[in-house]
Amino acid sequence: MKVIRTIVLEDAKKAVAGMEQKCLELKLECSFCVTDCMGNIVILQKMDNASPASLELAVVKAKSALSSFLSTRKLDDINKDKNIQIGYLPDNCRTAI
Repeated sequence: MKVIRTIVLEDAKKAVAGMEQKCLELKLECSFCVTDCMGNIVILQKMDNASPASLELAVVKAKSALSSFLSTRKLDDINKDKNIQIGYLPDNCRTAI
């Protein structure tokens, strides 16, 4: 039987630090959400000048990635291929075109 290891706060902090560093390099202001394997939020963080709406999008993206077993980057690629600017389906459909 395979044991599923869920993410702990320390790992979530490292993941967010890496994402934040990449955003700083790209001169982007974003929000970040890391969930455990049950979809519970472990960490939710907004960069200083990021839009407050980016918090909700970060949660939606994290839950979409979890439910689809795909990274948010892969989901973004699928959305681009289908000519959808943003489209994620965790609890309900949220799409912006």
